[in-house]
Amino acid sequence: TLNDKEILLLKKYDKDIERFDIVVIKYGNSKLVKRVIGLPGESVSYHNNLLTIDGNHFKEPFLGKVTTDDFNFEDICDVDKCPDGKIPEDYYLVLGDNRNDSNDSRNKKFGLVYKDEIQGLVIFRMWPVNKFGKI
Repeated sequence: TLNDKEILLLKKYDKDIERFDIVVIKYGNSKLVKRVIGLPGESVSYHNNLLTIDGNHFKEPFLGKVTTDDFNFEDICDVDKCPDGKIPEDYYLVLGDNRNDSNDSRNKKFGLVYKDEIQGLVIFRMWPVNKFGKI
């Protein structure tokens, strides 16, 4: 988990985003750090603290003992925006690692993130020194 006041190094021009990448997102007048969970063309859900993407289960070892409330893809993206029940092209489903206190794609006002809202991939923590290293 990342904290306020940490200094991060971003890879800004890489739009080759993969599942579980940590990204910085432009959100209004602020920037938020989130983890990419769902990619374009996928359907994502959580049940009993288990991530399911297109029927396949994924482990999230980076969460530790953090739990994720249940949701279905329809809870995140209405049928008018996602008529085939999948994340549209050029959009991503993102979640914060602090799942119980995170403004992320589960909130319909936040929603799926358009690729141009992604400022860059977090690749390195520069500060504080005792946490210096690759993310």
